[in-house]
Amino acid sequence: MNRLNRNLTVGLLALSAAAALFGAGCEKKPIAKTQGPQPVKVITQTADDSLSLAYKLDYPATVVSEQEAKIYAKTNGTVSQAPFKTGDKVELGENLFKIDDVTGAGQTVGFSAYQIRQAKLAAEQAASSYNLAQNNYNNLLITSNKDLRQAELAAEQAATGAGNLDQTTSEALKSADIALQTAKLATEQARLAYENRRTILEQTEKDTGTNAQLAAQTTVDGSGTILSALNNTLELDRVSGGNLPYSSTLGALESQSLTTARAVYKDAKATYDAYRENPPSEVGARIDAALNVVNKTKQTADAAKTVLENTPSSSALPMNSAAGLSLTSLQTAVSGYQSQMNAAVVQLNSAKQGLNSVGLNNDATLTSLEKAYELAKQQEASAAQSLENLKAGNKTQIDNAGYGSRSAQNQLASVKAKLDAQISVSNSQVDLARIQYENALTALQNVMDIHETIAPMSGILVKKAADVGNTVSAGQLLAVIGTPDRLKIQFFVDADHYDGLAVGLPVTVTDRDGAAASGTVSGITPQADAVTRRFLVEAKLVDNKTGKFELGTIATVTVPYTRLAPQGALILPLSAVDVGQNGATIFLANDGTAKKIEVEMGRIEGETAEVFPNDLPKNALIIVDGNRLLQDGDKIKLSD
Repeated sequence: MNRLNRNLTVGLLALSAAAALFGAGCEKKPIAKTQGPQPVKVITQTADDSLSLAYKLDYPATVVSEQEAKIYAKTNGTVSQAPFKTGDKVELGENLFKIDDVTGAGQTVGFSAYQIRQAKLAAEQAASSYNLAQNNYNNLLITSNKDLRQAELAAEQAATGAGNLDQTTSEALKSADIALQTAKLATEQARLAYENRRTILEQTEKDTGTNAQLAAQTTVDGSGTILSALNNTLELDRVSGGNLPYSSTLGALESQSLTTARAVYKDAKATYDAYRENPPSEVGARIDAALNVVNKTKQTADAAKTVLENTPSSSALPMNSAAGLSLTSLQTAVSGYQSQMNAAVVQLNSAKQGLNSVGLNNDATLTSLEKAYELAKQQEASAAQSLENLKAGNKTQIDNAGYGSRSAQNQLASVKAKLDAQISVSNSQVDLARIQYENALTALQNVMDIHETIAPMSGILVKKAADVGNTVSAGQLLAVIGTPDRLKIQFFVDADHYDGLAVGLPVTVTDRDGAAASGTVSGITPQADAVTRRFLVEAKLVDNKTGKFELGTIATVTVPYTRLAPQGALILPLSAVDVGQNGATIFLANDGTAKKIEVEMGRIEGETAEVFPNDLPKNALIIVDGNRLLQDGDKIKLSD
């Protein structure tokens, strides 16, 4: 009971007593004893229980796919085809976007256009080689038929001579001479085939080496240009500081990214300078050295992109600008450099494969032709020996005729074997030329494929960032594909509640119809969003029995949170604190009486307040309900 109520009670009792005396005259009667103020019922909590406050927080959330694929533009241009819309199901390999050149059909610019011209030139050269090999093969078939017919005729003549025992020795000698001349002609043809093919293969190897050296030189030159551009953009040759107006903001969101980029640039620049000062003389080693330069340049471009992703926009470097420098334009330029280096790697690998193919072809082809030439010389020697034997008269005419017949048959078999070998070699050359032509077409197609974007996985198109007629830049996000069978929940948490989160924390997820499901926190971003200053949190569903947690829908996530009081403070209901002109006070329950103490106010959040008492023991009882009826020293009774 407060002081005002107590005073009113005493006054009423006094008036009642006076009236009784007045009515009774002077007669004195005993005055009844009155009861004192009744104890006030209060609710308390200990100081130890006031060190923290547990409650629940609700956040709006979005149901997204656990497995997503982001589709980026591989070149600058205008979207000419985009047949799918958000929510459509797409299959692996389906064409999602087609991007035409910005300047229109038939006109290309930049490093990629040069790559296309180089790929077309390589394809045209391979086509010419393929046609030449095919013509040589056809011509060989024609000449082979003539040679075979000549050998068959010689065999027939020899057989006739063996059957006509009355033929003279001169006729046998004539047959042997024909066989010798035929063998000489075959030897000469084998020699010419060997020499001609060796000359052609040497020229092919020389041309392949020249093209490989050209590829190495052009890609290294391109790498030097890109390294210079990256250095001019980010001042990568500095250890710290810079003269660019936006130097202080480069990589500000992650300072290590700029340090890493400068180290990668230093390594790439040293590799580039070493190549320019002393390029390897051997073609294969030069290609490998050029690949090393290109790969390190690409690593520099990748590191530069990371720096720009960690660079906030500023007045010196706005996010976008209608005219002049912007963060977006720098990111677009670096993405273009990445595409250029990817194309350079493809070009160098193609040149390296060409060198290996030429070497293998040369060895196999020359070995086959050399064996055919050696066989022809042996057959010529055999024919010459046969003729000499006939001239010397070492055998009878019958023996000579029989020998000549057998020799002609052998010669026919040899001619067949030689022609089969030549045809086989020529056919192998046709096959090799065809493979090289198909490889050149594949390389050309790879260069041109940057204008088409296909789905890397099957799923649902959950986001479409570009449509027909839009102008896009290399590296720009075009779409996002998600899988509907593996879902996760994403929501954003205020910085004040960030410390209360942890991976594995159980949460409750409520769908759009109010049905709840269990979940756990699976990921927490370490950095806040640059605009909202909130942290992205992801949770996995333990079950999806309702089936209403669908890709792209909105849900509510309920997170248990325990708020800890600052050092030396308590968290109390705001109603437990009396704030007046002389400061703030609270009541303690002390041996059945209320004791008022002064406290300092801290942060007020919702219906709670932080207060700073002076050295309260942990078991001190703080009155949190009923305090509005109390004065210092009043009797109190603790509620059950």
